[in-house]
Amino acid sequence: MNALDVGLRIVHILAAITLVGGIFFQCAVLMPACRHCAGDDTRKLAAELRGRWSKLVLASTLVLLASGFVNYLAVVRLAKAGTITLARFY
Repeated sequence: MNALDVGLRIVHILAAITLVGGIFFQCAVLMPACRHCAGDDTRKLAAELRGRWSKLVLASTLVLLASGFVNYLAVVRLAKAGTITLARFY
C-alpha cells in the first residue's frame, strides 16, 4: 500500500465522517434548539445553514465517489495481476 492509497483512504473516511456527523448534529442538536426560536429567526438560520451545508455535502459526496472509484480500480488491478483474490460478488 503506497502513500496515495493511504491518503485516499483517509480522505474517504473523513468525507464520510463529515456527512454522517453533520446529519447527526442537525438532528440531535440543531433541530431541537430551533424549536425555541422565533419564526423569522428560524428561517434566517435555515437559509444560512443550507447555503453552507450544501457546499460541504457536495464536496464530501464528490470526494466519496472519486476516492471510492479509485480504490475500486486499484483493487481490480491487483486482482487481475494475481496479487489478491476477490470474493465472487466484488
